[in-house]
Parts: sequence; structure tokens; C-alpha cells
Amino acid sequence: MAQSYSSDEKRVFKNIAYTFIVLIISATAVRAINTLATNDNLLLKERPMCAVPRPSGHSVGKYVDFLHENKSDINDYIFSLFDKYDHVILCERAHPEMTQYDMIYSIVSDNRFVDSVGNVFTEIGCVDSREAYKAFLDREFKNEEEVDSSLASFMTVNQSVHLLWPNTNWFNFLKRLYYLNHGKSTKVNLLFADRNWIDRSELDSRDSIMAENIVSTLKNDSLRKSLIIMNYRHAYLTPENCGYYVSQAFPGKVANVMINTGSVSLIDLLFGKETMLPTLHGKWDAAFKQVKDSDCAFDFDGSPFGDDEFDHFVMPWNHVRALKYKDMFTGFIHYKAPEEQFTNIGYNHIFDPDNEKQLRAREAALKGYSLDYWKEQLKNGITHQEGMDIYYSSGSIENQIYIIVCAVAAILIGLMGLISYCRISKMRSNI
Repeated sequence: MAQSYSSDEKRVFKNIAYTFIVLIISATAVRAINTLATNDNLLLKERPMCAVPRPSGHSVGKYVDFLHENKSDINDYIFSLFDKYDHVILCERAHPEMTQYDMIYSIVSDNRFVDSVGNVFTEIGCVDSREAYKAFLDREFKNEEEVDSSLASFMTVNQSVHLLWPNTNWFNFLKRLYYLNHGKSTKVNLLFADRNWIDRSELDSRDSIMAENIVSTLKNDSLRKSLIIMNYRHAYLTPENCGYYVSQAFPGKVANVMINTGSVSLIDLLFGKETMLPTLHGKWDAAFKQVKDSDCAFDFDGSPFGDDEFDHFVMPWNHVRALKYKDMFTGFIHYKAPEEQFTNIGYNHIFDPDNEKQLRAREAALKGYSLDYWKEQLKNGITHQEGMDIYYSSGSIENQIYIIVCAVAAILIGLMGLISYCRISKMRSNI
């Protein structure tokens, strides 16, 4: 009887073990096939551990159909918004991302912008530096090296929240505007919207203060239209954000447009890292990959994109996460796929002696900032990060978790086998 019981128990264990093994192998095979089928070849080749299953091309058919019928040229779309609205807010990607400022420069250097809009407000920079930048635009320089040196000195003074704003795209944007504006009677009017936050007693009111700087300038200077560049939630038209306060000052006259990006990984953020996740786990990216000339723009309202749940904001418990994209933004710009994007930090003359002296004085006035940190980061010149690392690095964590889960399952199967073997051996010894 004991021998029969041990034989039955052994058979049951084998069935359970085989089932677990088959499930692990099947799940891994399906995961691998899905990953290979839904990820860019470049990512699979250069960052295989960052590749995870994404939505398939078949699952985004309605998005692709919409794009084929409704996508517009980016500049044409922005100027169509200016036909309906007086102020258009662009929601910037991660601050250091480079390619977005090529697109923004294309808009502001368009003759239609100079002729019918003319004004650009930026989150970066403080209002006290506006006149200094205008003076920079009027200066004559012998060569590009002098332009770079003078601009680096200006940027040292034109700080707002941080000790130093070292992003290459901002330096390049101001430099390109110098060449665009210099010597011309009609200029693109660049207007910084923030303040110099040495005194941080009102920092919690930063959004309303930036909005007030924008609104008061528009009204006091009788400026009719403007492009406003804000990052992340500052571009939202929901309460307590800069975009909201501007829209309250000009009811029905403000549109906001999201530039394609991702959402911040909450798990990585909790561990002190700022990494991105593809929007809606890559669903939109899967659609744009199937469209020729995917750099385009469109309204969210009336599109399947606009009906998707809003995952741009990181905190899942915030009320905006219950909304749709069409509830949060007027329109959407797709410019460069995630793997085509990149960040650069640093610029020429950033730590020239006079600039470093200014920054040391600022460092002494601010708490929690270190100039030596930036000097160490930039000791070898401009730092560079590829789009694959910006948007897909969190995939390696997901893959590691999957491997750990499979390993734990295998260990549990082994432990079950060991326990079963010990019990069977004990029963046999009692026969």
C-alpha cells in the first residue's frame, strides 16, 4: 500500500513539474517571438536586453488608417492652429533632447511665423535677461568663436531654477536665433518666462509666476500671438499648471500640442533615476513605423490617439490619469522616432574663468547644488545619450525580472522534487 502511494505521489509530482517546465518554456518562446517581431532591428542588435514585447502592427490598424488620411505637415499644422488660436503651447520632451529643437527652429524660422506670430516664450531663462539677450543679438562678432564665447557668458547669467543649464540644444537654439535675427529689422522676439530663483520662498507658485510673466508681457506690449515652449506638466491646461493660468487669461484662445515622447518610469523614479517608457507601451510607435513620412501633426480630437488613456504624467493616482489624451492636449506632433532622438549636454566655453567665477557665486547662494558635479560630468566635453538608452533602458529591468521569476520557478520545481524524493525515500525505508 505504501509503495503504491509513493508511486502515485511520484507520478503527480512529475506531471506538475513537467507542466511548469512546459509553461516556462512556452512563455519564454512566445515572449522571444513577440519581442523579435515588434522591436526595431537596431534595438535588437545593439541593446537586445532592452527589448521587450511591444504591440504588434496588426493591433494598431485604426491608428495607421487615421494617419494615412489625416496627418499634416508639422509647420502647416501649427500655423493652422494660429488661425484658430492666439497662443500655442508646445509641450517639450525631456529638456536635453536635441532633435525637438530642430523642429522648433523650423517653426520659428518659417516666414509665416515672423510675419504673423513673431513671439516665443520659453520656460528656460529669466525675465531679467530679456534685454541682455536683445543686446547680444545686436552685437557684431568677428567669428563664430566670439559668438560662442559671448553666448556662453550670457547663459551663465541667464539661469532660473538650477545652478547651471548646460543643455546643448538651448545653446544651439539661441545661437541659431542670433544668426536668424542679426541685422534684421523684423526679428523673432524671444521672451524668457521664468525668474532667477535665488530666493525660493515662492517656488511652489512657479507655474503661476511664469504664466503671469507671459500674460503681463502680452498685455503690456500689446502682443497678439505667441508660441510658448513649456516642459511636461507646465504645458497642461489643467489647474495649477502654467498652461492653465495662461488659458484662464485668454479663454478659448490657447491650444497646447504634445511633441512625441514617452512617460517617466515610476519604478525607476522611485530609485532616483529618470528614464522613459514608450507611450502606451509603444502602441503609438508601432503605428508610426508603418507610415511613410511619419513626421507629422494632427488634432487629438476625432483621432484614435486622442481616445487613449493619458499616461504622459508619471503619478498614476493623479486625477489627470483618468482622462484621455484629447482631454489634455489639442494636438500632437510626431517628429523622429524614439531611436532617432538623442540628448547632448555641454557647450563651448561653458567653464571659462569668468563664467566659472559667476557660477561659483551662484553655487554659494543656492543649497544642494554642486558645480564640481557638472565639471566632472563635462570634463571630456559634450556628453551624449542615444534615444535607445532614453526610452528603452527600463526594458532591461523588465527582462531581468522575467529571468529572475523563471529562475525562482525552476528552483521551486527543484525544491518540490527534493521534498518529494525525501518523502518517498522515507516511506520506502518504513516498508
